[in-house]
This record gives sequence, C-alpha cells and structure tokens, in this order.
Amino acid sequence: MTNRIFVARIPWTICKIALKSHFSKFGPVSDGYVVLDRITKRSKGYGFVTFDNAESAQNAVNSAHEMDGRQLVINLKLINNNNNNNNNNNNNNNNNNNNNNNNNNNNNNNNNNNNNNNNNNNNNNNNNNNNNNI
Repeated sequence: MTNRIFVARIPWTICKIALKSHFSKFGPVSDGYVVLDRITKRSKGYGFVTFDNAESAQNAVNSAHEMDGRQLVINLKLINNNNNNNNNNNNNNNNNNNNNNNNNNNNNNNNNNNNNNNNNNNNNNNNNNNNNNI
C-alpha cells in the first residue's frame, strides 16, 4: 500500500506548509507539495501529501476535508514512479530491438542485391568472352 495521497480542489491561497499542517492530524507527514503553474507560479489547485506510513494515508483518504470553504478531493496515489520508469525502459528496449532487426534486414537485402549484381556482371563478362572466341 502507498503512503502518498493525491489532493485535488486545493484553494489557490494554500501553500505546502498549510497543506502539511492540515494533514498532520492524521499522522506524521514527511512531505507536502502543491503543484504550481510554471509561468504564473500560482497554484494549479492540486498536490500531493506523503505520510510516514500507509495507515495514516488511508485514514486521511477515509475522512472528509475542507480548506478555506472548499471540499477537497482525496485519493491514494496508486501508480508508483519506479514502476512507470521500468515500463518506459522496457518499451524503449523493445523499440531498439525492432530498429536493430530492421537494420539487419536492410543490410541483408543490400548484400543480396550486391551479390546479384556481381553475378550479372560475371555473366556479362562470360558472354563477352564467348563472343570474342567466335
């Protein structure tokens, strides 16, 4: 089970300190993060809270939350970042293998074409030699 929760509908006036403070009544909080817009540096209205243990996170999810008159939406963060990275790496490896196979096939086709051309040239040379003998 995860100890990180997703928090939506956070009022724009709330900072990460206030977010951590609000959720600390459910257990020890190791991190609170409010997602900010890159350009305006204003809150996007959602964030994450990481508890020291999964039980505290579950207790927070099971409770109703309100900040500055807004009802918050709380969910457990189910996707672990490490799993995503592993999946992406596997996909990249598969793509690289496919590219290598395509390159090998192209090289084989080119070699076959070159061999055919060489054979044709040899046949032409033989025909020319035969004509000279007449």
